[in-house]
Amino acid sequence: MWIISVAAAIIVILIIYILSLRRALKGLSSLVEEKQNNQSNLQLTNQSSHKSLDPLIKDYNKLFNEIQSSKQAIKRDQAYLDQTLHNVSHDIRTPLTISKGYVQQLRKSQPDDPYLEKIDTNLTSISQRLEDLLLYQDLLENQVKIDGQAINLSDLVKRKLMTYYDAFVEADFQVDLDIADQLYIQADAQQTERILDNLLGNVLQHGHKTMAIFLGSLADQVYLQVQNQSKQAIRNLAQLTHRFYSEDLSGSEKTSGLGLYIVQELMDKNHGYLELDYDDTLFSVNLVWPSFNSDDSSKNN
Repeated sequence: MWIISVAAAIIVILIIYILSLRRALKGLSSLVEEKQNNQSNLQLTNQSSHKSLDPLIKDYNKLFNEIQSSKQAIKRDQAYLDQTLHNVSHDIRTPLTISKGYVQQLRKSQPDDPYLEKIDTNLTSISQRLEDLLLYQDLLENQVKIDGQAINLSDLVKRKLMTYYDAFVEADFQVDLDIADQLYIQADAQQTERILDNLLGNVLQHGHKTMAIFLGSLADQVYLQVQNQSKQAIRNLAQLTHRFYSEDLSGSEKTSGLGLYIVQELMDKNHGYLELDYDDTLFSVNLVWPSFNSDDSSKNN
């Protein structure tokens, strides 16, 4: 009889121990989850009487420390890379500007020289990419300031198209325009021009045969759609607005991968948003701003 009593006592003790250990493991799991969510630097401690958990807690702390060290190293490397990019971009800017000036002077005396024309074109391309890098750096450092003002987007789009007219004719684009008059937005003028430059430049570089631009309004919003046919299928539409991501849609020239990223960032800063669409070789960039009453704009002016 006593054997049964001892066995029963042992079973009860084991059950109590297992339940206690289970509570301790559940508590440890909660601490680990809290540390992950809060990104805390505090070390995990054994808050139970189960010393058998000490090695496990020690391994957890070691793993968290290694993860934290890796994150700090990545952050340092990224900061170093960004600073290097910033320095190199500024170092290149001055000699590039001087070189372009010399070439333009030479072209005045030799306007038909194909080599000078090619050099000038390449320097312009490099200059544009350098400006992308500098603006990217300013966006990264939150140095881009917004000077909100009333903008007649209808007129601005028309003016921009005129400056790109020769380029689209030379590239043999069929252009279809549907631009409503007197549509106003409130945004930074220079940044809005940069958005349009990036979009039209993107069409010239990656587009093929056709381009269509629609500008209209609905309710309290102004819509701008820039659509073009692309030579090659777009593989990762959602990634086109990621920094330094590019797809060689033209089949010829590599890009900085910052054009649409910059457009999206500037749209966000000017209270608008960007959407991309791709359907059967037609690539569309859709921009939306809150509309701005032209009567209010005239009062402000």
